[in-house]
Amino acid sequence: EFSYSMNQQVSRNMQGFGGNSILFLVDGERLAGETLDNIDYNRLDLNNIGRIEIVKGGASSLYGSNAVGGVVNLISRDDTSEPWRLNLNARYGAHNEQRYSAVAAFSAGRLSSSTTLRYHRINSYDMKNAGGYNMNVKERLTFKAGDRLSLTARASYYFRQRNAQEASRDRYRDFSAGLRGYYEVSPATNIEASYTFDQYDKSDFLTLSGADVRKYSNVQNSGRIVFNHTFAGKYILTVGGDVMRDYLRSYQFADGGRHSQLTADGLAQLDLNILDNLNVIVGGRYDYFSEAAMKHFSSRVNLMYRHRRINFRGSYSGGFRAPTLKEMYMDFDMAGIFMIYGNPDLRPETSHNFQLSAEYTRRLLNVSIGGFCNLVDDRITTAWSQALKGQLYTNTGRVNIAGIEANASWRHNCGADVRASYIFTREHVRKGEPYTSSDFCVGSEATF
Repeated sequence: EFSYSMNQQVSRNMQGFGGNSILFLVDGERLAGETLDNIDYNRLDLNNIGRIEIVKGGASSLYGSNAVGGVVNLISRDDTSEPWRLNLNARYGAHNEQRYSAVAAFSAGRLSSSTTLRYHRINSYDMKNAGGYNMNVKERLTFKAGDRLSLTARASYYFRQRNAQEASRDRYRDFSAGLRGYYEVSPATNIEASYTFDQYDKSDFLTLSGADVRKYSNVQNSGRIVFNHTFAGKYILTVGGDVMRDYLRSYQFADGGRHSQLTADGLAQLDLNILDNLNVIVGGRYDYFSEAAMKHFSSRVNLMYRHRRINFRGSYSGGFRAPTLKEMYMDFDMAGIFMIYGNPDLRPETSHNFQLSAEYTRRLLNVSIGGFCNLVDDRITTAWSQALKGQLYTNTGRVNIAGIEANASWRHNCGADVRASYIFTREHVRKGEPYTSSDFCVGSEATF
């Protein structure tokens, strides 16, 4: 579920989790910057996305911190199979809403390229200055240096302006660039290495003076290496690690201060096709965060058994989220009403996720039903402090989140597609603990 929070900023909820507890990735890379613990969703341009992978429940054994409640990974479309492609579209709506986008891609010999442009604007609503505009420019270039080696370079620029007030405009900028290399050592072995730079800034544009005052900057430099080996034709071993330097300067720190930290991790996963109809995945990941000298190990076990047209799945997975720099060092005056204070003594947020499901497929019909349970410890939130006379980031006791989900879909060969889904989620918080979410949520959807 996506909704609007304070100051009309977008927030989300997935199976009782939101904000920093759901990890958003683009081509497997984290996004810098946040507002109300959510990323800037306007950065996400879906015009050249090939598929979206969603992992529900704890997934920190593979993805690390912030994957307490789930992971959403947007994967770009592969344009190497087509000689060229051009897509242009436009939209016009109420309040002078205008949206234009273009995707131009080509593949020639060893080189392929994909360029994406997007521009969106809308006037302010009558009741509030909420209009503005944003634009995205992205380039993705792939070069096959040989039969075994390929290099992918990417760069993007994003700008957004919100007409939040008459005297000033909220401005958001991001520049991201990265390089990824893939080398096939042998038909059974490959290595992937990457480096990513991402800088997200916020500023106030003062309409009278024309000054553009930067008040927030989050810079992430990260590197990754992953080794994959298939042995005996059906067992896959994955070993890898990440290193990231996270820098944050914020108006929410005392005197506009700045903090940084180094994070590192190592992971291993084994995919076992024990029988033709039985698959087992086991994995673990060790994370380290320098600022709080914090260490954590996350594990997972997944089983899938196939019986004729029915797939049965069961899993256990651990979730983990280290406190952010904002949560540790915040010192912010909330419009003169109260203060919000960070807490450098916060413990990491952890979860134990259990899932069971069954899926039936027959020709054009697919039906699935499943249940899940999340046991969350030390959830990070804010609570009123009598001593400080303000809000203080703190850890809560155990939170239990459980629910069921049912989905059905039918697709005809002519292209008609009918889907229906139902989900029930219940969150239980121990009496006396800080409490910020609804007690339960029921949702349903039907589309044609």
